[in-house]
Amino acid sequence: MTTAAAATILSITALLPQDAPPTNAAEIYRQAFAAWEALAAEDRETISNALGDPRTIVAAAPETTVALDRAGRAIDLFLQASQVEGCDWGLDRSKGFALLLPHLAPMRELSRAAALSAVRDLAGGRSDAAIASLEAVSRSTRHLSADPVLVDSLVGGAILGLSSSAIESAIELGAIDAASAARLEQALPKDVVDAIGVDAALHTEGEVFAEEIARIRAGDETLADDFVDQEIPGASATLQQADAEVLDAAMAKVRGFGERAIAAMADPDRAARSAALAAIDADVEALRASDPEVAGALLAFMPSHASLGRAITRIEDRVLATRTTLHAIAAGEDPARFVNGAIDYLRTIAFIEQTPPRLQVAIELLRQAPPAADESMRREVFAWLDRVDEAVLARLRRAGRAGRCDFDFGRGGEITPGDVLLRGAFASLRGGARLLLVEARRRCEQAAAIPETDEEARLEAATLRAGALGDLVAVADLARHLAGDATLGGTLVSASVLRELSASVAALRMEGLVGDEALDPLRSAIASLPRGDAVGPLGSEAARRRLEAVASRVASGERSVTSDAALLAVAIASDGPEDLPASADQPLWGAEDLIDLEAWSRLAALRERWGLEASEQLARVVRVGEVPIDESGEALAAPCRAQASPSAVEALAAVDEALQARK
Repeated sequence: MTTAAAATILSITALLPQDAPPTNAAEIYRQAFAAWEALAAEDRETISNALGDPRTIVAAAPETTVALDRAGRAIDLFLQASQVEGCDWGLDRSKGFALLLPHLAPMRELSRAAALSAVRDLAGGRSDAAIASLEAVSRSTRHLSADPVLVDSLVGGAILGLSSSAIESAIELGAIDAASAARLEQALPKDVVDAIGVDAALHTEGEVFAEEIARIRAGDETLADDFVDQEIPGASATLQQADAEVLDAAMAKVRGFGERAIAAMADPDRAARSAALAAIDADVEALRASDPEVAGALLAFMPSHASLGRAITRIEDRVLATRTTLHAIAAGEDPARFVNGAIDYLRTIAFIEQTPPRLQVAIELLRQAPPAADESMRREVFAWLDRVDEAVLARLRRAGRAGRCDFDFGRGGEITPGDVLLRGAFASLRGGARLLLVEARRRCEQAAAIPETDEEARLEAATLRAGALGDLVAVADLARHLAGDATLGGTLVSASVLRELSASVAALRMEGLVGDEALDPLRSAIASLPRGDAVGPLGSEAARRRLEAVASRVASGERSVTSDAALLAVAIASDGPEDLPASADQPLWGAEDLIDLEAWSRLAALRERWGLEASEQLARVVRVGEVPIDESGEALAAPCRAQASPSAVEALAAVDEALQARK
């Protein structure tokens, strides 16, 4: 085709009518819903369960990746619809209380899918696509608030929560820079109540309520009587037979409740709002008590205002926390401050566990008795360290520098047994610490072997010594992060890591491979460790607080305690010194008191007393808090007869009784 012909075709095409851009997002959403429903149920369930699972941002499971790929068309259509300004779902409001809202469930499910896809993209380094997806999920909430129905508003709020959760995952991954933070901060609303249309929805709810009651009073049985009587048996007949003055008076009070709820939701003072909504509920109950027949039937249709307020507050808290962090990063705060070190720690596990058994022996020889490792062992170990440098050592160093380390991924009381089992990684992390200690020794030995005859050689040696010191600091940071987890496993492993660090530093000093003057960064790292006190070893303070919450419930008969909870009581019970030693002769300058050797001796005695099963129990890592469970999910029935803070003796007795009952 000639250039002139091509130009002619283009000019003619320009004169032809073009497809108008879509103006109703609902039409595209319905295409997305159809594509979503066409997926296998197993794929939809996999996607639904994956968002919020910490393992998703550590390493996406293959089945999750496959399910997301299959859902690609549905997600793309959802993202496309979110960019359209207008949205009309065509709701048939003539159905009143029986109004159908078929779009809500697929909107929430597709929001989860889009948010999960964004997290996957972030983990894979595809930030631009991920940020666009997160913006789209946040934007989609305005399409729900376009229809002023209260349940639409609540689902819109839930979607905002999903968006915040995915953005928090991005922050924890360190995938949000200043520009991305500014974009996402703009996508999240400043005013959640306004963004999800609560005010308009409450107005509409009041209107629908009045229309439905008028219909019922008129005896109109053509619409939704079956629905009404199914929800509140006999309500239609009661309201139809009620005295008109009594019913009108009750309806006036109901309208007043609605007006008060609208005014309360508009109050920027959230404490005042909560109090006002609770007062409405109290007045509703008083009216129901004064007239249980007519007012009781009428008020049965009314939701709890206090519950609505709590739901909105939870969403506001989540969005506000996310916006606050985004604002800080956008304003120049270092994103590393908000990175969750647990992600890098957990990502090292698979590589640490690939260490061949014979290499593990050689690594331990190099760590504990270097002269016993021959040259071939050294070559194998050093080759392995080079092989896992990026996958393990670099990640452990980076995780140590992270501003926070949360193996619960910020989910507090929502922890499930599956999340608890993530702590099975702790033992492997101790193996990672040993790799760092051997790498530190290698660097020290290499530095010592360099004849510092010129400035270049001195610089090379100094670089190696600085790297070795960085590895020792990374081990101290690992001990600090594990101690902060405040679980039996965190306490035990952090103390073990600290002991091994102490031994390695002592050996390096004795051999002259590291001097005291070069150890200031390690001193600072040690100083930041949680200090031991009268209640126990490293990390015990936080662990004790978790245990006390369990023990107080046990003492009041509300809950039984598991063997693991009681074992933690043994681990943290201590009569250690109040004053910390500070002798310069001690390798860790007073940190040895963080390791309560008496507590560990008691645990060793328990192993001998209860045999192999108890030994395996001691190796289990569990959360002790709202849901005390052992690794199998079984809660032992024997209660811990304890005061608010059980002593080691009481805990020992409880554990012994529990295990005896198990036999």
